[in-house]
Amino acid sequence: MPLQRRVPKSGFKPLSRTRYQIVNLSALAKVESGTKLTPLDLAAKGWVKDSEGLVKVLGDGEFNTKVELHAHAVSKSAEEKIRKAGGSVVLIPLFKSDSESAKA
Repeated sequence: MPLQRRVPKSGFKPLSRTRYQIVNLSALAKVESGTKLTPLDLAAKGWVKDSEGLVKVLGDGEFNTKVELHAHAVSKSAEEKIRKAGGSVVLIPLFKSDSESAKA
């Protein structure tokens, strides 16, 4: 049998892809108003597995709580719902810039 038929076909997965841990707004709606949410807080509550990993918030569900959300990525619908509820969104940079790494 030819080699190309014996080799498993697994598809293409880019090595440089960005993998996010997903959190929906329906889970965040359970927090108290005025809370500051960071990836460390989300990991402590069990909504993400790794506090060091990248976090993305999606806009699935209703949201009426004023929070200050710190995340690596936020969908447009999630950002609109958070701002409509009176909260704020702070994006965490994915990678340190050259000037930040020089200071450290």
